[in-house]
Amino acid sequence: MSSNGRSLVEGEDGVCRILYETASTQILGIHLVGAHSTEFIQEASMGLQLEFTLAELAETIHAHSTVSEAFHEGALLALGRPIHMPKNKKMAGG
Repeated sequence: MSSNGRSLVEGEDGVCRILYETASTQILGIHLVGAHSTEFIQEASMGLQLEFTLAELAETIHAHSTVSEAFHEGALLALGRPIHMPKNKKMAGG
């Protein structure tokens, strides 16, 4: 959440971590920690149920400025094309 505009304005910390299969980029799990995690847990649940890939999540429209944009940014970061984070801060994962 360190690059999420809404979280920064509200002075809140949190984490949105997307676990995915490296070869297929299918999303396997999501970790959400923070004051507004409930704002987008339904999207995370739906994505898991529908077996979303990172690209499918990245192509989904997310309203600005919302905490749920962190989910979108996480997918873009994993794909190497973040909007709000420098590319060199890409977290190791998969």
